[in-house]
Amino acid sequence: MKTYAPALVREISRTPGLKGLIVSARQDAGYYYAENAAEGISAMWIEACQFGRTVAYPCMLKVKEDIMIYKSGAGANTFEKDANKKMLAAWAVFMKPADFASFELQKLSTDDFAAKLKSYTPTL
Repeated sequence: MKTYAPALVREISRTPGLKGLIVSARQDAGYYYAENAAEGISAMWIEACQFGRTVAYPCMLKVKEDIMIYKSGAGANTFEKDANKKMLAAWAVFMKPADFASFELQKLSTDDFAAKLKSYTPTL
């Protein structure tokens, strides 16, 4: 399953060398939160280079009151995999690069990103 989407901010550049061609170094990633208050949409994602191009890794998408969190890891169950597919399909609809100008963007530190993402994650 594809786990990435088109980049929205595109300010990340790849690390030089062969390793940088394959994947970004952690410090080369960008952590973002964006909100379109008028439409009731907010999103969180990480942008990094993958195989020489910048891509977005969606982490959270909130549309009105529906909150979708991407669950990663090899141990993802069928329900989580289906939820991830739903989120990526919704991301393609609501987070189009051509429509991104209507969002208010915040670039976050890794710690702020993790804390904000945790605030959207339901506790069990």
